[in-house]
Amino acid sequence: MNIENHIDVNALYPDGNLEMVESVLMPHFREQVTAVYDSFRQKKKMTSDQPVAPAEVDDLLDAIDAMIEDQSTLLDVDGLFKPVVDHIHTVRGEIVENLREQFYESCRNLLAGHKVTSRNELLKKGPTWFKMTSFPPYGMCIAFSSVILGEKVEDVNTSVLERIADILFPSDAPVLTTNDDI
Repeated sequence: MNIENHIDVNALYPDGNLEMVESVLMPHFREQVTAVYDSFRQKKKMTSDQPVAPAEVDDLLDAIDAMIEDQSTLLDVDGLFKPVVDHIHTVRGEIVENLREQFYESCRNLLAGHKVTSRNELLKKGPTWFKMTSFPPYGMCIAFSSVILGEKVEDVNTSVLERIADILFPSDAPVLTTNDDI
Protein backbone atom coordinates (compact mmCIF):
# COMPACT_ATOMS: atom_id res chain seq x y z
CA MET A 1 0.00 0.00 0.00
CA ASN A 2 1.51 3.29 -1.02
CA ILE A 3 -0.04 6.25 0.78
CA GLU A 4 2.80 8.42 -0.52
CA ASN A 5 1.24 8.57 -3.97
CA HIS A 6 -1.18 10.98 -2.33
CA ILE A 7 1.41 13.13 -0.54
CA ASP A 8 3.50 15.85 -2.15
CA VAL A 9 5.84 16.60 0.75
CA ASN A 10 7.48 19.46 -1.15
CA ALA A 11 4.15 21.27 -1.42
CA LEU A 12 3.43 20.75 2.29
CA TYR A 13 6.72 22.31 3.43
CA PRO A 14 7.45 25.27 1.14
CA ASP A 15 9.08 27.30 3.93
CA GLY A 16 11.59 24.79 5.22
CA ASN A 17 11.79 21.68 7.40
CA LEU A 18 11.57 19.58 4.25
CA GLU A 19 14.92 17.87 4.84
CA MET A 20 13.96 16.76 8.37
CA VAL A 21 10.59 15.47 7.20
CA GLU A 22 12.02 13.63 4.17
CA SER A 23 15.06 12.19 5.92
CA VAL A 24 13.62 11.24 9.32
CA LEU A 25 9.85 11.38 9.63
CA MET A 26 8.74 10.02 6.23
CA PRO A 27 11.02 6.94 6.38
CA HIS A 28 9.69 6.12 9.85
CA PHE A 29 6.12 6.73 8.70
CA ARG A 30 6.63 4.48 5.63
CA GLU A 31 8.06 1.74 7.83
CA GLN A 32 5.13 1.95 10.25
CA VAL A 33 2.49 1.98 7.46
CA THR A 34 4.18 -1.08 5.93
CA ALA A 35 4.12 -2.86 9.31
CA VAL A 36 0.41 -2.04 9.78
CA TYR A 37 -0.39 -3.19 6.23
CA ASP A 38 1.58 -6.43 6.61
CA SER A 39 -0.08 -7.17 9.96
CA PHE A 40 -3.50 -6.43 8.47
CA ARG A 41 -2.83 -8.80 5.55
CA GLN A 42 -1.69 -11.56 7.92
CA LYS A 43 -4.76 -11.19 10.17
CA LYS A 44 -7.05 -11.36 7.12
CA LYS A 45 -5.03 -14.28 5.66
CA MET A 46 -4.58 -12.39 2.40
CA THR A 47 -2.24 -13.57 -0.33
CA SER A 48 0.68 -11.33 -1.24
CA ASP A 49 -1.01 -9.97 -4.36
CA GLN A 50 -4.56 -9.83 -3.01
CA PRO A 51 -5.94 -6.30 -2.78
CA VAL A 52 -7.92 -5.04 0.20
CA ALA A 53 -11.65 -5.67 -0.22
CA PRO A 54 -13.86 -2.56 -0.04
CA ALA A 55 -15.58 -3.82 3.13
CA GLU A 56 -12.15 -3.99 4.82
CA VAL A 57 -10.78 -0.60 3.76
CA ASP A 58 -12.16 1.24 6.79
CA ASP A 59 -10.56 -1.34 9.11
CA LEU A 60 -7.19 -0.83 7.42
CA LEU A 61 -7.44 2.97 7.65
CA ASP A 62 -8.50 2.71 11.29
CA ALA A 63 -5.38 0.61 11.94
CA ILE A 64 -3.24 3.27 10.25
CA ASP A 65 -4.96 5.98 12.32
CA ALA A 66 -4.23 3.97 15.48
CA MET A 67 -0.57 3.68 14.44
CA ILE A 68 -0.37 7.44 13.89
CA GLU A 69 -1.90 7.97 17.35
CA ASP A 70 0.51 5.45 18.94
CA GLN A 71 3.48 7.05 17.16
CA SER A 72 2.26 10.63 17.66
CA THR A 73 5.19 11.74 19.81
CA LEU A 74 7.85 10.15 17.62
CA LEU A 75 6.20 11.45 14.43
CA ASP A 76 5.55 14.86 16.02
CA VAL A 77 1.99 14.84 14.66
CA ASP A 78 1.12 18.05 16.48
CA GLY A 79 4.22 19.80 15.17
CA LEU A 80 6.50 19.11 12.24
CA PHE A 81 4.51 16.18 10.81
CA LYS A 82 1.10 17.85 11.24
CA PRO A 83 0.83 19.00 7.59
CA VAL A 84 1.35 15.41 6.40
CA VAL A 85 -1.23 13.99 8.83
CA ASP A 86 -3.72 16.72 7.91
CA HIS A 87 -3.13 16.03 4.23
CA ILE A 88 -3.67 12.29 4.72
CA HIS A 89 -7.04 13.03 6.29
CA THR A 90 -7.87 15.41 3.42
CA VAL A 91 -7.14 12.79 0.73
CA ARG A 92 -8.62 9.88 2.67
CA GLY A 93 -11.57 9.60 0.28
CA GLU A 94 -9.19 9.42 -2.67
CA ILE A 95 -7.17 6.70 -0.92
CA VAL A 96 -10.37 4.72 -0.23
CA GLU A 97 -11.46 5.06 -3.86
CA ASN A 98 -8.04 3.94 -5.13
CA LEU A 99 -8.07 0.87 -2.86
CA ARG A 100 -11.60 -0.02 -4.02
CA GLU A 101 -10.66 0.37 -7.67
CA GLN A 102 -7.57 -1.84 -7.17
CA PHE A 103 -9.84 -4.51 -5.71
CA TYR A 104 -12.44 -4.24 -8.49
CA GLU A 105 -9.71 -4.32 -11.14
CA SER A 106 -8.39 -7.52 -9.55
CA CYS A 107 -11.91 -9.01 -9.71
CA ARG A 108 -12.27 -7.99 -13.36
CA ASN A 109 -8.93 -9.68 -14.06
CA LEU A 110 -10.17 -12.88 -12.40
CA LEU A 111 -13.25 -12.79 -14.61
CA ALA A 112 -11.14 -12.03 -17.68
CA GLY A 113 -9.30 -15.29 -16.96
CA HIS A 114 -12.68 -16.92 -17.65
CA LYS A 115 -13.12 -14.84 -20.82
CA VAL A 116 -15.57 -12.44 -19.16
CA THR A 117 -14.58 -8.86 -19.88
CA SER A 118 -17.89 -7.02 -19.89
CA ARG A 119 -21.18 -6.71 -18.10
CA ASN A 120 -23.03 -8.40 -20.97
CA GLU A 121 -20.61 -11.35 -21.04
CA LEU A 122 -21.03 -11.85 -17.29
CA LEU A 123 -24.82 -11.73 -17.50
CA LYS A 124 -24.81 -14.03 -20.55
CA LYS A 125 -22.75 -16.64 -18.68
CA GLY A 126 -25.43 -16.54 -15.99
CA PRO A 127 -25.76 -17.72 -12.41
CA THR A 128 -25.34 -21.43 -13.21
CA TRP A 129 -21.91 -20.87 -14.77
CA PHE A 130 -20.97 -18.47 -11.97
CA LYS A 131 -21.89 -21.05 -9.30
CA MET A 132 -19.62 -23.68 -10.86
CA THR A 133 -16.62 -21.39 -11.26
CA SER A 134 -13.71 -20.89 -8.87
CA PHE A 135 -12.21 -17.45 -8.26
CA PRO A 136 -8.92 -17.86 -6.40
CA PRO A 137 -8.00 -16.66 -3.84
CA TYR A 138 -11.64 -16.09 -2.84
CA GLY A 139 -12.94 -19.55 -3.64
CA MET A 140 -16.22 -20.35 -5.29
CA CYS A 141 -18.99 -17.98 -6.31
CA ILE A 142 -20.57 -17.43 -2.87
CA ALA A 143 -17.32 -16.23 -1.29
CA PHE A 144 -16.39 -14.19 -4.37
CA SER A 145 -19.85 -12.60 -4.52
CA SER A 146 -19.80 -11.84 -0.80
CA VAL A 147 -16.46 -10.05 -0.95
CA ILE A 148 -17.49 -7.99 -4.00
CA LEU A 149 -20.84 -6.99 -2.53
CA GLY A 150 -19.52 -6.54 1.01
CA GLU A 151 -22.30 -8.67 2.47
CA LYS A 152 -23.03 -12.33 3.06
CA VAL A 153 -24.50 -13.87 -0.05
CA GLU A 154 -26.52 -17.07 0.41
CA ASP A 155 -27.19 -17.83 -3.26
CA VAL A 156 -26.18 -16.32 -6.58
CA ASN A 157 -29.19 -15.64 -8.77
CA THR A 158 -29.72 -13.24 -11.66
CA SER A 159 -30.36 -10.33 -9.30
CA VAL A 160 -27.08 -10.90 -7.42
CA LEU A 161 -25.19 -11.31 -10.68
CA GLU A 162 -26.64 -8.01 -11.94
CA ARG A 163 -25.48 -6.27 -8.75
CA ILE A 164 -21.98 -7.69 -9.26
CA ALA A 165 -22.04 -6.57 -12.91
CA ASP A 166 -23.16 -3.08 -11.80
CA ILE A 167 -20.13 -2.85 -9.51
CA LEU A 168 -17.49 -4.41 -11.73
CA PHE A 169 -18.74 -3.17 -15.09
CA PRO A 170 -20.67 0.01 -14.41
CA SER A 171 -22.68 1.01 -17.43
CA ASP A 172 -21.49 4.12 -19.20
CA ALA A 173 -23.72 7.08 -18.55
CA PRO A 174 -24.83 8.89 -21.71
CA VAL A 175 -22.84 12.02 -22.40
CA LEU A 176 -25.05 15.08 -22.48
CA THR A 177 -24.17 17.70 -25.03
CA THR A 178 -25.09 21.34 -25.05
CA ASN A 179 -25.86 23.40 -28.10
CA ASP A 180 -22.36 24.87 -27.76
CA ASP A 181 -20.88 21.42 -28.40
CA ILE A 182 -22.79 20.91 -31.64
